[in-house]
This record gives sequence, C-alpha cells and structure tokens, in this order.
Amino acid sequence: MLALRTLRELGAGSAAPEPIRDIERFADVLANRFLVPLDDLTPDGCARLWRRTGEQHDL
Repeated sequence: MLALRTLRELGAGSAAPEPIRDIERFADVLANRFLVPLDDLTPDGCARLWRRTGEQHDL
C-alpha cells in the first residue's frame, strides 16, 4: 500500500513502513512495485502525483 508518501507492505512478516523521500523513489515504486505505466502519464503526471501526495501529507 502506498499512502501519504509511505510504502507499507500488508501481511504477515511485512517490512517496516518506508517513507518515500523523493520523486525518483516515488516514480520507481509506482513503476516497479505497482506496475503503473509511467509513459501513460502526461509529461508532468508523476510530478503532479508527487505534489498531490505531499498536499495530503500536510493535512
């Protein structure tokens, strides 16, 4: 699960939550963990998602 810039694995034996600290790691997690095709996003799509998760984090 990816919520508020934190990656959490659910289930028995899952690792500690991992804060996502930069947009490069965010894009890597989206593409490789969740198989989001980043090429399908608009040119600023990943950056927009990164900003929006930051806005949620500040709530």
